[in-house]
Amino acid sequence: MRIFEAVCTALREDGHAGLATIVGTTGSTPAPSQSRMLIRWPDGARSVGTVGGGCLDESIRWCLTEDPARAQTRMRSFELNDELGDTGLICGGTVHVLLETLDASALSLFEAIITCYASGQSAFLVTTVHPDGSAAKTLLNSDGALIAGKPLSDFVLDALLRATQNETPMRFKVNDETIIIEPLLPDSPLFIFGGGHVGKVVSQCAALAGFEVTVVDDRETFANRQRFPEAQHVLCEDFETALQHVNLTTASYVVIVTRGHKHDEFILEQTLRHDPKYVGMIGSKRKVLLTLRHLETRGVPPEKLATVHAPIGLPIGALTAGEIGVSIVAELIAERRHPNRRSATRHAELKIKNMAE
Repeated sequence: MRIFEAVCTALREDGHAGLATIVGTTGSTPAPSQSRMLIRWPDGARSVGTVGGGCLDESIRWCLTEDPARAQTRMRSFELNDELGDTGLICGGTVHVLLETLDASALSLFEAIITCYASGQSAFLVTTVHPDGSAAKTLLNSDGALIAGKPLSDFVLDALLRATQNETPMRFKVNDETIIIEPLLPDSPLFIFGGGHVGKVVSQCAALAGFEVTVVDDRETFANRQRFPEAQHVLCEDFETALQHVNLTTASYVVIVTRGHKHDEFILEQTLRHDPKYVGMIGSKRKVLLTLRHLETRGVPPEKLATVHAPIGLPIGALTAGEIGVSIVAELIAERRHPNRRSATRHAELKIKNMAE
């Protein structure tokens, strides 16, 4: 959502901007589809986001600021098979990039995109590139109903239904027009309970990985904007009060890394009631087993306890706060990309638990 917020800021302040979006890749590439980079004018030096870094970003910058065709919306393909100078990219793949020059007339549509993200609503962004280099954008909800922009033909709407089966962009030709359909999926909301050393690393890494971070701690020195500038929200409240305020859903990710077992157990019990997409708790094997057994005696169903990732993080031999934080975010990414995956470490813990009983 942040790139779209930056687009809106640029259009309000400057009246125009350049936007590059990867709408397809072939082979190995430095950035995935739907990576975006915004170039703010008039100097072209202020950018937000990246489509791969290095010379590729510089090539895109040139296309959006100095290319004689910069006023046109167009597709460009960049081959990454040859090394281009000291900062060259030799990934071996190809990126297909949509290059757009936006003006203030696009502001209302991008504001509607931000509204969709804020409400957790899935949507589709459809860009129609005309032969003369002009373009039209349309925003639809997940059912194909118009939210903003111009109505689409039945042919494109049929293609939209096919796009619901895929989380990557589709592009195709209709007569002389290029149609690009991008699914806009809600951000991944991450709630970090505990603002200590591990929580700080998790927040930093998770924000870079595209999670929408909320940090909760009951100590002012550990829950403030200076400590967590990358977080969307920072709450300095006791955990019981905070749990009444945060909006936990089945799409939420929860990381429990507080300073005490009592806090961890309480937060775990409360968050499991919301069936979050991911919940992980830090702690030794002994602490984990004792906590899960206690919650089971309190009536928490075993099938819910079986979803807990604990000890938290991928088993990479992490020891320091930084390493543990990285292992946690790696597990978050694995869960987001492969939601049916279950931690092998967690299975081992359940086996130990059952044997002990």
